[in-house]
Amino acid sequence: MTDHTDDSGLTPGERAMYAALDEALDEQQAALERLAHDDPIGAVVFGDNDDWVDKRLGRAAPE
Repeated sequence: MTDHTDDSGLTPGERAMYAALDEALDEQQAALERLAHDDPIGAVVFGDNDDWVDKRLGRAAPE
């Protein structure tokens, strides 16, 4: 978890929220590092949808 040294102005609820966000980000970072370790040549492409691919290739998305 990330160390927040100046959290004196936060409420307990805010501290809990930030702690949960830090934990989730740490898990995501660890997953990305595992993926990078398993893919030394960088062949894995990240994306959350096909919009970028469709615009660049000029083709319609499958229905």
